[in-house]
Amino acid sequence: MTKLSAINKTHLNNSMKAAQDVSLGDLLATMESGSATALTTNDAQQVEIDALQVAQSMVSGSQVVTAVHTNASAVNINTGLDAVKGYISHIARSGSLLPGGYAVNSSGSLVFGADSTGSYVLTANDVISYFAWKNTSIVATGSQAVTSVHTNGSAVTLNTSLGSVVGYMAQLSRSGSLLANGYVVNSSGSLVFGADSTGSYVLTVADNINYFAW
Repeated sequence: MTKLSAINKTHLNNSMKAAQDVSLGDLLATMESGSATALTTNDAQQVEIDALQVAQSMVSGSQVVTAVHTNASAVNINTGLDAVKGYISHIARSGSLLPGGYAVNSSGSLVFGADSTGSYVLTANDVISYFAWKNTSIVATGSQAVTSVHTNGSAVTLNTSLGSVVGYMAQLSRSGSLLANGYVVNSSGSLVFGADSTGSYVLTVADNINYFAW
């Protein structure tokens, strides 16, 4: 294997923002010399590496519905991820959020369309916004189907495996249609989902919860 030259070390240090933040060339040269010490979670370089890992594990974007989509009765969005672990999305029309519509995860793509109740129909100029991720050890992501155990207890408690939850995003769906209500509270490293105070959402068996926590 060719040893890392001084000029290549400089090029690596300056190649991109992430490499600059961790002085990648210097780091590789130190590793090559055998004098490198293991990074800890508190080291600035490790923090930057973790951030880069997270950035490569998630994508976000939006898509305006066109006549091509309405004619096909679906909007297929290639996220660029090799697989989608979970996602959060919403559909807006003239700036207002719509509670209906469905989305399915097919490998690295998200497919949006009308829901089975007919409450949402793909319409030109609707805007679909999405946030999708694949599994990563830096944040906690996943989904949970509601069971009778949850409805009997009036809550779904999800242990994120994080020491504590600083923030989260969550979404409820029923039969593929997005639900606008429901509540979620952050309890240390867990997320607790349940009915909202207005009674417009009640935990129902087979509802699905997607969550992303950090």
